[in-house]
Amino acid sequence: MATSRCTRRLQTRLTGSLQQELPMTMGGSNFAAFCGTQDQRRQTLLQAVSRYCGRCGIVVLHDDPQLETMLSALPQQLAAAGGAPQNFQVHTLQRKNYDPLYGLDEDAVVNLLLPCEENTYPSAELQQVRAGLMAYLSIMQYRFRQSPQMFGAYPFNLDLLMQLIQMPFMQLDSDVLSYLPASVAGGLRPVLSRPGMQQNVHAAVLPYATAMAKYYWTPSGVQGHSRLSIVQAVQARQMICLRIPGSRQDIMNWLCAELQMLADRGLPFLLVSGELQLTRCRRMQSWFLHHSGTNQYLGLLAPSMDSVAGSAEDVSAVFSRYDQIFVYRCSSTAQAAPFSHNYGEYERRQTERSRQTYLPFPWLLPTFGGGRQVRHTTEPNIRAEELMDLRSGVFLCGARYPIPVLIRRFQLPGGDRNVLSLP
Repeated sequence: MATSRCTRRLQTRLTGSLQQELPMTMGGSNFAAFCGTQDQRRQTLLQAVSRYCGRCGIVVLHDDPQLETMLSALPQQLAAAGGAPQNFQVHTLQRKNYDPLYGLDEDAVVNLLLPCEENTYPSAELQQVRAGLMAYLSIMQYRFRQSPQMFGAYPFNLDLLMQLIQMPFMQLDSDVLSYLPASVAGGLRPVLSRPGMQQNVHAAVLPYATAMAKYYWTPSGVQGHSRLSIVQAVQARQMICLRIPGSRQDIMNWLCAELQMLADRGLPFLLVSGELQLTRCRRMQSWFLHHSGTNQYLGLLAPSMDSVAGSAEDVSAVFSRYDQIFVYRCSSTAQAAPFSHNYGEYERRQTERSRQTYLPFPWLLPTFGGGRQVRHTTEPNIRAEELMDLRSGVFLCGARYPIPVLIRRFQLPGGDRNVLSLP
């Protein structure tokens, strides 16, 4: 017979629901969902994101086409529930209708297309090419002031920039510069007429334009550009979904320029990573783990901690930065380890009693004796085995839960039919 006394820091509940943990009336908070099935993570995201619709812009960067399809249905679902925000839209890029430079200012465009190494000054050669790019951007800014109806709310778009940098200087001079005021054209000609300038700027911009054309952007001429971008969508308090196939590092790096533009302007927005391998791009990873911007909320979906955090410091940042972390059933001890280790151990005191019977002589009555032994052991506050046995349950942790919570049966929106479990 054995008894034990436990002092571990863990709450346990038999039942709970996602709607209770993420009610629609709840204010902004950072949230994350790990492990379990993709459907469990998707349902968590849908409930969490619904709280922001119409309140601020929402940017979803993902590698999960089905998630994008589910997000596209949100306006109709909110309308059916009687809570549809006015003019709320979800923009997807199935028709490659993204306008990559729309909404950026001049510095952001230059740093996006011609970046220099962090904490270093650009080389003399790079400075020259940057000067050429800025001259082309000056043309675009002047034409925007002349005819804003052609451009929308912002002066820059990739269609016009590609048109300008593909022109040899003689054609640019006759077709474009000659129609600008003499004072403006006179300042641009010495820069743009330098030998090799047009070719160098074109070579620098082409990799970006090629990647955008493959995934997001369809060249459509100056009159036909879509006027759809991250900056524009956030400004309008709408949602935009961009798929990043294979968690491509170059795409994530480029999109960071637009995120920085939002942060610099102080615009409130929710940024979501849906199933991305953030460890492939340190700059994007920093947005989700270490960025200190204001008016910014974060959402994170990942099959495991490994795809998000590459070091102990990164793992610690997840637990300190995210208010609500939903950990569904882990498939292995390795997958459960970061969550088990983060919440430490407790001392368990176990008392063992023994009972013995003595028969000194056959004709005497037996005598009884025994003893008690106390043992002290340490065990994790949340064991890996408990996370692997969750099935339809969830482990709730993060900054909002000073004492984490283990729920055995966790209900997702839709009632019993949406109680998800693993075989």
